[in-house]
Amino acid sequence: MEQKRIYDVCNNVPKGMIVVVKDWDLVIKKRTIEETVNKINFLNFDPVFSQYHEHPRLLHAVSQLIGENISLINSMVINKPPGSKWHPPHQNFKNQMFFTISDVDVVAPVSKRLSLTPMEPGDTVIFHSLTVHGSWANTSNLFRKAITAVYSSQECEYIDVKGSLQETFEIEINNELKRTHGSDLQHLVINLSL
Repeated sequence: MEQKRIYDVCNNVPKGMIVVVKDWDLVIKKRTIEETVNKINFLNFDPVFSQYHEHPRLLHAVSQLIGENISLINSMVINKPPGSKWHPPHQNFKNQMFFTISDVDVVAPVSKRLSLTPMEPGDTVIFHSLTVHGSWANTSNLFRKAITAVYSSQECEYIDVKGSLQETFEIEINNELKRTHGSDLQHLVINLSL
């Protein structure tokens, strides 16, 4: 079902608040539409994808880490078409879930105490936002797809970033959200109490 929804969103079938992000290096190479899309963002309100980020077993696992009053900050599909470049190691924010749609040959933790782990479709990894993660270039002829979801406790409070290094980022994000959705970041949070 999710493969059909991904195809539909890539081809502009009604997509609600979803934002499609393309890899312009692949667009220039005149690839098919599905081969140029590398992210499908803001799945929070999508009825097909919500079955993943609102799955009772997943929410139960997340609640063991951050409590029962959970907020979904964002959810997206990561699509790594053949020929796509690497995504450098980075850190995100809040607690994140990574749910594979296709096979993942290796999950490589930065810690030397942990081993490399292959993942099968449906496997899920939950990690803290400060966990360094990224992905290598896709040199295979297969797509690599995964769903991510970013959760936080409803007890978390927004920190005013005015005057900090994050202020420009906040302004850019809110401007893009207003342009694409007519709303800002705070209207995209979904509260999911157990």
